[in-house]
Amino acid sequence: MKSLVDAGAGTGAAVAAYKAVVAAHEAEVKAALATMAGLRREHFATNAPIEVPSWFEPISTEDKPRRPLFDDFPKEIQQDREKMREAKKQYHRDVWTWEQKKLSVRYFRWRWYYADMMIGQVE
Repeated sequence: MKSLVDAGAGTGAAVAAYKAVVAAHEAEVKAALATMAGLRREHFATNAPIEVPSWFEPISTEDKPRRPLFDDFPKEIQQDREKMREAKKQYHRDVWTWEQKKLSVRYFRWRWYYADMMIGQVE
């Protein structure tokens, strides 16, 4: 197979032909590279260690429900023992829900953090 230069085309024509070929395939190459990067990230996320390190905390403790103080409640609730008991139960339900969310988010975010760390997107 003869190259464009060997076929008698000038250097300018060869460069122009090369640029045309590159431009025609540039979008395909970029799409392929993006797909490969995504697959690589998914690969690392899938193969992340199951044990989540103790130092990894994706949820801040600022989101944890604050224990309500007695003065935080309106007077009518303060004076009714049953309503106060229900308010305390609600607080404990909120804390339990927050802890469950923290565990699940920690597990799933760890996998993607690990993948990003492996491909060099996290410092």
